[in-house]
Amino acid sequence: MSANGDFLTDLSNYVNGGRLDRTDKLISSFSKTLPFSRNAGRIRAKFKDLKVLKDGLVKEIRVTPYTGINSSALQMKEYLKTKLAGDLLEAVVHGSIGTGEEISYSDFDALVILKDDAFESSRRIRHVAMKLSHARGIMYEFDPLQHHGWFVLTESSLKNYPMTYFPPELFEHSKSILHSTEQRLEILLPPALAFGYAQGTVDVNGFKPPFYRLCNSLSAKLSEQKLPENIYAVKNLMSEFMLLPALYVQARDGKGLFKKFSFDSAKMDFSTAQWNVMDEVSQLRLNWKISLPESTRKKLVVNMDAKRNFLTGGSVPDALRKTMNANFLSRMLVLVRAAKEKIK
Repeated sequence: MSANGDFLTDLSNYVNGGRLDRTDKLISSFSKTLPFSRNAGRIRAKFKDLKVLKDGLVKEIRVTPYTGINSSALQMKEYLKTKLAGDLLEAVVHGSIGTGEEISYSDFDALVILKDDAFESSRRIRHVAMKLSHARGIMYEFDPLQHHGWFVLTESSLKNYPMTYFPPELFEHSKSILHSTEQRLEILLPPALAFGYAQGTVDVNGFKPPFYRLCNSLSAKLSEQKLPENIYAVKNLMSEFMLLPALYVQARDGKGLFKKFSFDSAKMDFSTAQWNVMDEVSQLRLNWKISLPESTRKKLVVNMDAKRNFLTGGSVPDALRKTMNANFLSRMLVLVRAAKEKIK
């Protein structure tokens, strides 16, 4: 991973809880705010080392405002405009909320782009990170089983755009929850990528590492052919598995693709017997009707950074456990291995 990629990983961890290492996890068990203070200077130092391009391929991104009726998206919009408008260049919802196609399975997918000015002092970046971290409560109210927080970019990172972190194609299906009018962003890509764009590809090798990491994660979880003991881990497994087509196509074609369109594109490369299990998991997603006890729901919303597997232990419905049996998990593993075999 590049130095810029390492910075974005650290920044994401910082914004989503303040933690950068194991010590922070221990500290956060008795003080949720101390990790933010402890790491503000480290994040600022890493930001100063962020490498930007002096010239390259300019690509314009257009972001239209969110006009949907999702109450969580509207609540987040009000929060960001009230608490952080001066610190953010942009904030968007993407995924199913961005396209207005949310269902009971959907989680809250959102990206923020921090202004460079937000890093002017340790105090300011600490304030921004803590406010964004607090806002995750809105995400967890929408989906208590949410398995990720904010995606985070900076104004400077647009000048050396991280293609595999948030492919620019995703902006086409994203909506601003910060601005009420269309916004235009410019991203800068290395000159070497200009030819790739002209040919319809960007960087095949750059999209491979995320795909391999996903395959390895799924293989480890599926190899024992045993369903996790809690619904949070089950949903995490299903979500990772349904991300496989998007990362597979991106690794195959060397360019970003909206997840919704990746299933048909990937399907053509596999036999019916191999692909059927993907359709079955997708159907489970459509039929998702998990009702958590109110006490569990509250614990998940309040304890955003706790071991969520523990908080949701023993709550997998019998019908879902019966469907996702050893044979079902084995077929999932077969598809993962087949996909990995095709990307060299």
